[in-house]
Amino acid sequence: MQVLRKEGRRPGEGVFVDFEKAEPSEVEAEVYATVKAVLDRHETILEELSAYQGAGEPIRQAIMHPDSEEQQTAAWDAVCPLVSKLRDFFLYSSEVEQVLPPLLEALCSDDPIASLEHKQALTKQFAQILHFGEYLRASVL
Repeated sequence: MQVLRKEGRRPGEGVFVDFEKAEPSEVEAEVYATVKAVLDRHETILEELSAYQGAGEPIRQAIMHPDSEEQQTAAWDAVCPLVSKLRDFFLYSSEVEQVLPPLLEALCSDDPIASLEHKQALTKQFAQILHFGEYLRASVL
């Protein structure tokens, strides 16, 4: 947390965030609801990403047998649903990108440390977005 304030905090001094009981205040409600609508889908997206297999083999077979209508159709049938899934993933990442600026503005418009302590529901949502991003980064590498 020291990076959020130029002078930092003394060693051992931290920010407590109650991730289990954090509820939005009236001030947080609008931003919270907007971000929640996006975050409510992140577990489904993670499950779909984890289950994503690709279509490498049907594509290879279609390339190796360019005159085989059967291989071409099999590749097409394998790729089409994946393109739709990739589009869904892209659209979801765009939704996350759209809700991040208002979330950060709500958390950083005042003293960021105080915001983390007093706007715990939004802090929790920001942590969820960071966790989601870290999971994606780790699964890609």
